[in-house]
Amino acid sequence: MLATTGRQLFAGPDQSGLSRQGSIPRNVPGEGLKNTVMTARPWKGFLEGLVGQFPAVNVWSVSETDLLASLGRYVYHSPDGGRTWHQSVALPPSSGQMGVLPSAIAVTDETVFLGEYPLDSDATPRLLASRDQGATWTTARRFPEVRHVHSVQTDPYDDALWITTGDVDHACRLYRYDLRNDQFRLVGGGSQSWRAVELALTEDAILWGMDCVYASTNRIYRLPRSELDTSSPTPAVAHTLSSSVYYSAVLEVDGAEWVAFSTAIETGEDSTAPNAGDGPADDAAVVVASSSATNFSDWDEVTRYEKRRCLSDAPQVGKVAPNANAYVFLHAAPGRGLFLNPYNTRRDAGRIVRIPAARLATDQDR
Repeated sequence: MLATTGRQLFAGPDQSGLSRQGSIPRNVPGEGLKNTVMTARPWKGFLEGLVGQFPAVNVWSVSETDLLASLGRYVYHSPDGGRTWHQSVALPPSSGQMGVLPSAIAVTDETVFLGEYPLDSDATPRLLASRDQGATWTTARRFPEVRHVHSVQTDPYDDALWITTGDVDHACRLYRYDLRNDQFRLVGGGSQSWRAVELALTEDAILWGMDCVYASTNRIYRLPRSELDTSSPTPAVAHTLSSSVYYSAVLEVDGAEWVAFSTAIETGEDSTAPNAGDGPADDAAVVVASSSATNFSDWDEVTRYEKRRCLSDAPQVGKVAPNANAYVFLHAAPGRGLFLNPYNTRRDAGRIVRIPAARLATDQDR
């Protein structure tokens, strides 16, 4: 298990046995002071009391010894489990504080891929590739037609990458990259129905939830793999939720595949919304799950979280200070179950919450 607090990295077999490994660098010319305020005590604590908890660092394990971390517009590589780091690539200047989304790194047998997340509409996001575990990078693909990359995922059932992008209608796209044949194709796009963050990849289908904060309903879609060979793949609606869907996990339980999705509490307006003032639709982050045994037609709510309170919740303060989103990060481990990592929530914030696999099946039986 890897964990961070500010720029400090911890590792261990579980959350009770974490030990400090090292720190992600911060002394970037012109950005050292900003990164100190955003990541170091006591400054980050003061900011979080004002705006809520906000993520500033991502860390990924890409081999037994190699780690990657993003902070601001820089990606760092560690060859020794986090003890030493060096800057390996600079991201677009408009990248957010944590660089890229947590879902934007994928690892294959030979290559590590990273999808960029610039915020300016005049930047061209790239799919970067590294064949030395993230020490150096090349550009594998450019996306001039989209705003940024939401996720890059390996397909456990064939030799392919899946890539999601956003945010206006024409930029909402789902790509499949066949690495074996070096074929890159657009599976679908052109509306908010294709605006996804993290996909759920099952043996027979691709599932995702809409990431549209201004929509009154965010639909979960199921696209059978049999549709991928058709000229116009058409997904079917499997479920509806009131908030943007972000993260996913897939877990096998008693021969059935379980898919879990989590929604986010988004507090600000979407700058790409067609109408000014269109904003968040819900005040809870929920985790829902369904099974292939029901063809993903029956969905159960696993849990829900309210956003942690902060000073910018007050209308007077909110006019001059931002208000952080709340998330529930997801992970599935065979034989162990579903793991939740709520963030900026009133309860369980920063904890690892385990949902045993047996509980999922019991909930569905009820």
